[in-house]
Amino acid sequence: MDKMADNDLIRNKGIMSAAQTMWTIDFDSEQSLEIGKVQNQKFTGKCWIYAGLNLLRILANRKNSRTSIILSANYIAYYDKYEKSKYFFEKVIETMKLPSDNRLVEHLFKNPCPDAGQWAMFNNIIKKYGIVPQESMPDTYSALDTNQMNICLSTILRDSGCNIRKLNMKGASLEQINSEVETKMDEIRRILSLCLGEPPTEFQYGKMEKKYSPISYYKSEIGVDLDKYLCLINAPMLKVPMYKKYCIQNLNNMSEGKKIEYINLPIETLKEKVIEQIADGTPVWFGCDAGKMIDKKTGIMDDNTFNVSHILNTSYLFSKGEQLEYHQSEMNHAMLIIGIILKDQKVVGFKVEDSHGNQVGKDGYFYMSIDWFEKYVYQVVIDKRYLSMDEEKILDGESLYLMPWNPMGTLAN
Repeated sequence: MDKMADNDLIRNKGIMSAAQTMWTIDFDSEQSLEIGKVQNQKFTGKCWIYAGLNLLRILANRKNSRTSIILSANYIAYYDKYEKSKYFFEKVIETMKLPSDNRLVEHLFKNPCPDAGQWAMFNNIIKKYGIVPQESMPDTYSALDTNQMNICLSTILRDSGCNIRKLNMKGASLEQINSEVETKMDEIRRILSLCLGEPPTEFQYGKMEKKYSPISYYKSEIGVDLDKYLCLINAPMLKVPMYKKYCIQNLNNMSEGKKIEYINLPIETLKEKVIEQIADGTPVWFGCDAGKMIDKKTGIMDDNTFNVSHILNTSYLFSKGEQLEYHQSEMNHAMLIIGIILKDQKVVGFKVEDSHGNQVGKDGYFYMSIDWFEKYVYQVVIDKRYLSMDEEKILDGESLYLMPWNPMGTLAN
């Protein structure tokens, strides 16, 4: 860890004692990894997309010696909605012989095309469709306020899913059912184009106005190999043992895409790998419970931010695993760790970039204490090169399967 002290990305922030309720943070002296304007997901559940794009733009700007590049979240969201709709129909056909009150059937129909997502879903869309600058597919009204569009899409998907099940009961052939799906997918695409705009297949970009396709733009201007990253989780639950690899079954945006898989490791291991990756200059996409102990005005994420137990004269005895098992907590938001904060050469916290604009936190950034990280962070995306030999063996081994309603099957929004 000696190299961290010499890394100019890491600076002492003059943090006050962690025992105090409020903290004083001087982000102005921080030399961290952010480049460019903090983005704003507004009235959407696309944090996982913005966190992924923030990671890519930091790496791309450094690669190309630029001060700022903004990538189109709208483009990613368009194809995510399209692929999630296809995935929904595939699962409806797989389960059409099951009763409507079967738990998997109920789960599929509950929210057939959400904004929310996971790192693997981000990977899937970029590998298949590439990426474009924001100017090539800018935000529309529905891109920044997805509620009415989502209501429309969910209604169509549920209605069509119901019709598929009725066709099956009437003895319709698979060809007839697939014809129904094709018709509805054309309808879905038309609605997405009306709400979000038509995705470009070719565009010009840069001073020389070079022509790109979304795939060639990603390869040329971004060039990050997403497959070298994997998800590590900390889910200390009785039925989810540590040092195992897990796959979330029946949850994805593409059946042919990368599976949603994790290695379950102790929180100390996650923390060590995050520190190492940040010190080496690469941000960390992470999933957490953003509804706990966060002061959005001051930008504080700390378990002592609000002294609820003292004020109410009560206490909470949940362990981290019990919080998951009994629905007290869940992974519900994704952000980006972009800096390490030291006090007396000891890591006391992390600097975090959110995606709700510069009106929250400290100009859009947050301070996350180590205590908060240990208690409310459930998932981090880490380069495989930071795995130990034993962890590599776990990665190469067979996955244990969890159903999508398992606490680790939640999506970031």
